[in-house]
Amino acid sequence: MDHVGRLWVGTYGMGLYCYDETRLRIYRSEHGLPADAVDCLAAGAADEVWAGTRGGPAVCTDASVLPWGGTRGPAGKEVTALLVDSRGRLWLGLRSGWIYVSDGTAVWQAPPVHDMEGYRISSLVEDHHGRIWFGCRYGKGFGYYDGDQVRYFPADGGGEYPAWVGAMAADQQGNIWLGSAAPAKWDGLCRYDGESFVRVPGVAGTPVLAMCTDRQGRLWVGNQRWVEQARRWRLPAFHA
Repeated sequence: MDHVGRLWVGTYGMGLYCYDETRLRIYRSEHGLPADAVDCLAAGAADEVWAGTRGGPAVCTDASVLPWGGTRGPAGKEVTALLVDSRGRLWLGLRSGWIYVSDGTAVWQAPPVHDMEGYRISSLVEDHHGRIWFGCRYGKGFGYYDGDQVRYFPADGGGEYPAWVGAMAADQQGNIWLGSAAPAKWDGLCRYDGESFVRVPGVAGTPVLAMCTDRQGRLWVGNQRWVEQARRWRLPAFHA
């Protein structure tokens, strides 16, 4: 949902859909979208929406869809995660494991985490300290940028947390939530409070592929058995 109340939906090959309660618009490559497969979306300033496609990023408004990134930026590269942070900066995670940042005037590459190079960045989340967290769905761990340095939680974390991070979310109390993309290796959901990891019951036996917190502070979790899980979940147990 963008800042003016429109619903945007990215698809695996049918383009980008925008619904404003009166009409449905569809944007595809013939309209300026770099590719018809859209992996991620993020609401920008005013009526802008950022789309991460398999052909590069694009900025979308009610009037146009334009490829974005510049010759030295992420143009043409597959974008797999997006975030607009509290300072208005745009963060882009790529399939290559690289992360780019733009402040509106310049685009630069964030310090690389060499263990993650070549592995898709699947999550970007900002916590209440302004740190930018990143995660990988393919067994390479996760970490965060704090403005000065990178803290990395490697894959060999001793079983405290999932190294295959299917999704991440930040709650209003400053906790970071991590869902496992590979139940056979680490099953379920855990919460990090800045000091320790706590496994949270209620989601098990299925990959967690999407998470967010709503305006009431509730944590929403999407997984591959969402219909079955939705019947059994008791949301108060998942309140952030």
